[in-house]
Amino acid sequence: MNVRAEELAEQWVQEQLHQGKGKDELDATMFIYDDTVLEVTCDRGDQLNVSAKEANNVIVLRTPAEEKELGPICRACGMTYEDEKSAIQCCADID
Repeated sequence: MNVRAEELAEQWVQEQLHQGKGKDELDATMFIYDDTVLEVTCDRGDQLNVSAKEANNVIVLRTPAEEKELGPICRACGMTYEDEKSAIQCCADID
């Protein structure tokens, strides 16, 4: 499994819980990171878990309107920025 994808998904889940969302609302949430597909599932102990789903190829289709609404975001971690330069530099390996 892609460790970075799992970390980001778990961080997102924790943020949603902190904001007051219930476990039932987050159950079956899907994440796509490169060709990794992750799903949030609630186990018998009422714990939320992030697990990988099998996928050979993942293709995400967006309408042009969605692309415009996103604005400048880091393509690696998804953080939103005020300008495109900051978004590009976010997770770039800069020496």
